[in-house]
Amino acid sequence: AAVVAAQQPDVTSVREGLAGQLVLDLAAVDDVVATYAADAQDSQPGLVLLAHVEAPGTAVVDGRRRVLLPLLGWLGVGDVVLTAQGRARSPVLP
Repeated sequence: AAVVAAQQPDVTSVREGLAGQLVLDLAAVDDVVATYAADAQDSQPGLVLLAHVEAPGTAVVDGRRRVLLPLLGWLGVGDVVLTAQGRARSPVLP
């Protein structure tokens, strides 16, 4: 999800030919991450993905999902919350 999010440029910045790091469009980043999370609901129910842009060209996606780990129920361990974070940087412009 983070890699796809890092490929959502701010079109205005691209048109203006700004050099350096490609600036990301926050709305487009949110849209692609929401689509990714919706598509994953069949195989990973309860998955929550939240995205934000860090610096002008880095997309960060935080994921969270509550799961019941097999074989641990008899030890009194209930469900646990798994978290993960992915980061991807957009390409540097020439």
